[in-house]
Amino acid sequence: MMRNRLLILTLVTAFLFLFVLTQSAKRTDAILNTNSNSQWLKTVHATNLHFAISDRKLNEIKIGIIDSGFKTHGPLQNIEFLNSSNYSSAEDHGDVVASIIGTKTAKQNIGMLPDVKIYAYNIPQRNLDSKSLAQAINDMKEHHIDILNISLNTPQANPALKNSLVSAINHGMLIVTSAGNSGTNLPSYPASYDIPGLISVGSVNSELNVTAFSTDNAQVTVFAPGEEVRGYNVNSGEMDTYNGTSVSVPFVSVLAFMIKAKDPSLSPVQIESKILQGADSYLGNWQGEQVRIRLINFQKTLT
Repeated sequence: MMRNRLLILTLVTAFLFLFVLTQSAKRTDAILNTNSNSQWLKTVHATNLHFAISDRKLNEIKIGIIDSGFKTHGPLQNIEFLNSSNYSSAEDHGDVVASIIGTKTAKQNIGMLPDVKIYAYNIPQRNLDSKSLAQAINDMKEHHIDILNISLNTPQANPALKNSLVSAINHGMLIVTSAGNSGTNLPSYPASYDIPGLISVGSVNSELNVTAFSTDNAQVTVFAPGEEVRGYNVNSGEMDTYNGTSVSVPFVSVLAFMIKAKDPSLSPVQIESKILQGADSYLGNWQGEQVRIRLINFQKTLT
């Protein structure tokens, strides 16, 4: 009789453990807000994902943004600022990028990951150079950021910037950065450093060709939507559309976040490899030339 009671107690305990575990996990269709940029999310096959990620993993993975222009007391609620000075109401580039990744206002969820906290570091446009970028990356490393979105660049290469990137990646941070909007193959940094664990993102248009404004060179890792991307305009309080490789980067950052949340043991280099392996590779057009395009694919990468 005692053995039977112990067996029943063990089975009940196991059932309760599995029930709690199941209840604390969210399916990707509950995590990823596909109402945001729905047409583009269909293009990168992000609308029919079927697996679960635990709440614990979602809360543990940190996504950061280094950018220019945030409102510290603006309407976007789930942004934690890592530096306190020089926030400008005249610049809103950082808020737009954050809203594409995922934020909230008092009235609505915005972006792809509205339930995820974003850690932000502001560099005013007038102060943007390789030195300020290096300092920001070092600060992000100290805060143990897992996925770092850098939707800006500088024409200046600098040993300190490169060293900060290598150090951050070695500490487990994947860095996703915009290739630039020069419409040429000229380098910009940090995107043009050839460092494993750093992803350079170019942009495609509605025809899935490289946008005319996108930089394209040998260092571009993958492409993502970069034309008529919807983001939140903090000045008008309305959704608006934006163009540029800056708005392409959030798609890749969100994909990287989901890879890391699914398997936190993966290194930056392994995450980059998964994104490359899952991308759709094809020949497209750019500036009247035929070029190789590797367009991110959520479905292939995550399943």
